[in-house]
Amino acid sequence: MRFIDIAAITNDEFNTNLFVTREFGQHLTPRFEEVINSTTENVFIFDFSNVQYIDFSCPHEVFGYILSILKKNPRRFVFLTGLNSSKRENIDIALTEDKIAMIEITDSKTILIRGHLPSYLRDIFERLIQSNIEITARQLADETNAKISTASSKLFSLWKQGLVDRYEVVNEEGKQYIYKSILPLLET
Repeated sequence: MRFIDIAAITNDEFNTNLFVTREFGQHLTPRFEEVINSTTENVFIFDFSNVQYIDFSCPHEVFGYILSILKKNPRRFVFLTGLNSSKRENIDIALTEDKIAMIEITDSKTILIRGHLPSYLRDIFERLIQSNIEITARQLADETNAKISTASSKLFSLWKQGLVDRYEVVNEEGKQYIYKSILPLLET
């Protein structure tokens, strides 16, 4: 697990603890990419604790790009921490505009969704996070009286956004993916 102190990076680059403007974001994005690509770690926690202020344009610039990089390696996950109500609001605006979601870990270790996650995906996400179960598309389809292709698409979408983890099982019935919470990744 790798903690990324956002204020330390903005201080190093701009001599400030602000995370603001599209220009800052464009300048910071390669720095974050370098940090992510310079390690074999798979879990990244972007810590905003020491950031004084965030506007929506900097996270819009940074996270839209960073999440696309992380999607190239689906075994990598990113979390947010150190947010207050103002920081949350501006990150939510940026992520919602890009129709992406991220996970925030609060000081009390509560898991919150930031950004855009439709209710039909949020229900599945919350179930996986809260009960720490593992589920297949077949199980979800049976439980919700849905087509297996619909259940599979929902689980795949959560996985592709880095909100759940999955592993593959091959048996006499063929290949299937088993989806699970990413919370255990925070315990390593």
